[in-house]
Amino acid sequence: MKSLFDGYLIVDWSANSTPKRGKDSIWWCHLTWDDDSLVINGNNPSTRYLAFKQIREILHSYVLSGKRLLVGFDFAYAYPQGFAKRLSGSVDASWWNTWQKLSELIVDDTYNLNNRFSVAAGLNQMLTATTGPFWGCPESQCNDHLSKHKPKNNPFAEFRIAERICGAQSVWKLAYPGAVGSQVLMGIPYLHQLRVDPVYRKAQVSGRLRQVLRN
Repeated sequence: MKSLFDGYLIVDWSANSTPKRGKDSIWWCHLTWDDDSLVINGNNPSTRYLAFKQIREILHSYVLSGKRLLVGFDFAYAYPQGFAKRLSGSVDASWWNTWQKLSELIVDDTYNLNNRFSVAAGLNQMLTATTGPFWGCPESQCNDHLSKHKPKNNPFAEFRIAERICGAQSVWKLAYPGAVGSQVLMGIPYLHQLRVDPVYRKAQVSGRLRQVLRN
């Protein structure tokens, strides 16, 4: 069977604070072909650390063999317009600045223990000195810069264009039914690790060199 990609990897992410399998945990599915036969593999790792190791191994196998893999994670890769610029203090800031900053701030151990609510409170303090734009947390995590309630005044848009179209919940909402904000905070740092992975970057340089030689 012909396809634009040699394989497809789809990941259902989670922001759990303890190891967990089953409902509301991480699942991934890898689809490829053996001749004309469809091959489907999946897993339900109990932690983000294990999921990252498994996903990175799959990516490495494609990179090292020169094959093409389409990867999709079920969380937003960026925030509404203006966030990156205010976060970095530069008018030229982009999604990459946000990825780098969150990678510096988020701490996530091998058992899913993480500091996402502290990071959200710190970002609120830095960006607005109020309890927004991030909101939603357990009572124990509430403080002067993070609340269980949605802030009345948010300097950023509630949704990105994609979220308005598909009807997803706001990336600012970190807790309660349907919330996706915690997955974003806990997912982007892992995407950043994959993006700067030495194996991947070496393949990028090699690919550019081959293109130069062809020309």
